[in-house]
Amino acid sequence: MKYKYALIACVVIVLAVLFVRQVAHDYENYDFKLEGTYSNNEQTFDWISFNNDGPNTFRLYHMVEGSQKEDRGTFKKVSDRKYILSSTYYHHAEVVCFEKFPNTVGFTITLGKAKVDFIQHSTTPTQIETSSSGNE
Repeated sequence: MKYKYALIACVVIVLAVLFVRQVAHDYENYDFKLEGTYSNNEQTFDWISFNNDGPNTFRLYHMVEGSQKEDRGTFKKVSDRKYILSSTYYHHAEVVCFEKFPNTVGFTITLGKAKVDFIQHSTTPTQIETSSSGNE
């Protein structure tokens, strides 16, 4: 009787390991697409909206001296999960995208020595009116 329970336990463990490996493999091979609206949790007024319709463009909204400012630019995919942002504020800044199981999607951007995380809130690009139009 002990052997029967041991065999059942081994089969369950093997199936669980195979399931976890498959989920991790699918998750790891997810083709990331930089799109929608992302915000910086540390700076609540900083967020970026990416638009993939037509040319790959983005809008950065950030607070400067108490006023919401907008910067527009373009982005280019350089490899899986890596993009380059180019604008007045971001001069060829590298973006590394990430996914945290089960449903957090975002990217890390390095500015100088600082790394800043942005988390996706919507897959739809967002646009707001600001006190500045176009590039600063």
